[in-house]
Amino acid sequence: YTHTNGESPEGQRIMRDICRWHVEEFAYLVGRLKAVPEGHGTLLDNTCAIFAHEHAEANPHKDNGLALILAGHAGGMKTGLHSKMRNTIGDLYLTVAEEVFKTPLEKGFPTAEKKISGIV
Repeated sequence: YTHTNGESPEGQRIMRDICRWHVEEFAYLVGRLKAVPEGHGTLLDNTCAIFAHEHAEANPHKDNGLALILAGHAGGMKTGLHSKMRNTIGDLYLTVAEEVFKTPLEKGFPTAEKKISGIV
């Protein structure tokens, strides 16, 4: 028995378990960053960490369904938000580079069309 996408239920279970492990490891990293004092806050306060779920279709031509998690407060990043966007992964990287890290990209970023508002 296979699903319409050609994967067996066992293959889907294995993929789910791998994805869960990746998210748990990212959560562990964020917890460790939050536990390290730095300056007037924590290491997480001075960090921008991005988790990209690489099992979605994330090539330059099709990046729909890509789950992303941003963590940290570097550059005044806003936290506690959840949204579904129609931006590209290039838009996110361009926004992080220019708005969070204040690093202008003279040539832009591949697949970037515009910066994302509301992150900083």
